[in-house]
Amino acid sequence: MDEKLTQQLLEGSTYEQATVNVGRTFPIGIDEKILTAGIALALAVPFAPLVYYRRELIADLEETESTTAALSVDIGTLAFAGIVSVFGTGLLFAYLRRRIRRADLDPERARRVVRIEDLLMWVLLQGTAFVLIAVAVATAGVLAPETVADLYQQDVQLYQRTGLALVDARLLSGVGSVLSAIMLVVWNVPDRVT
Repeated sequence: MDEKLTQQLLEGSTYEQATVNVGRTFPIGIDEKILTAGIALALAVPFAPLVYYRRELIADLEETESTTAALSVDIGTLAFAGIVSVFGTGLLFAYLRRRIRRADLDPERARRVVRIEDLLMWVLLQGTAFVLIAVAVATAGVLAPETVADLYQQDVQLYQRTGLALVDARLLSGVGSVLSAIMLVVWNVPDRVT
């Protein structure tokens, strides 16, 4: 066993002891998990510029008369769901960090907090995947527009516009950048924010 782990077991708080004793899926600290949420939110920022760059192509493929309407695509709804889940998860991590630092946890509660952290990391990863999928589709339109056009000829509609729950790409990138900044402040200034 390495010296740092031994020191955590012997001298650490009950939470630090629980992080060593519980088999964690994601063995990183809670501060790093909050930072991960902030970075994941920042991944949404390039979505609008990528979609905007190919708005004429999207308008042609989706047979939309307005290039402004081409900025609202169904894939944006997926990214928005990812942004909401990542931000919510980041706030829950901040809440857990506050509880850990302000309360002396008994061993059972500390183990429960560590397990909750692992569960929240799975939610964070899922939300990040939603954002990455949307950005990857938008990137495909920029890097390989002819491939996207070929996919449309085979009935694979990457930029489908059903009109069910459309989210404007500009709103999505703006919300992603603002929430990323908020999450990075929460990560960087824990005593004031949490």
